[in-house]
Amino acid sequence: MTQTRVNQVGTNDLLHRTAWKSLQDESLAQRFDTVLVFKLDRSVRSVQHTHDTLAIWDPLNLGFLSAQEGFDTTTALGRLLLHLLASPAELQFRHGEIFGLFGDGYCPD
Repeated sequence: MTQTRVNQVGTNDLLHRTAWKSLQDESLAQRFDTVLVFKLDRSVRSVQHTHDTLAIWDPLNLGFLSAQEGFDTTTALGRLLLHLLASPAELQFRHGEIFGLFGDGYCPD
């Protein structure tokens, strides 16, 4: 089964990320075994968010993959890569305007 989820809210609007919340709920029901995201910083917003997400998904044997960064949490190397990439993703989320990534502080999901 393949399903696409997209949130049309700003990065700081974690409360209204209904597609992400739906994904989390369905993961607990074990309706799938893998989550593929386009880019890490479009899914998790901080190192803590990454850790919390994996704490839910690991016991369910749910794989987490990224097309852009190429990590796959079903492998040891993929888990290491995810943790290494979580910090720059948080930096971009919190301070993206410093790097000219999104000058108005808005970064669509």
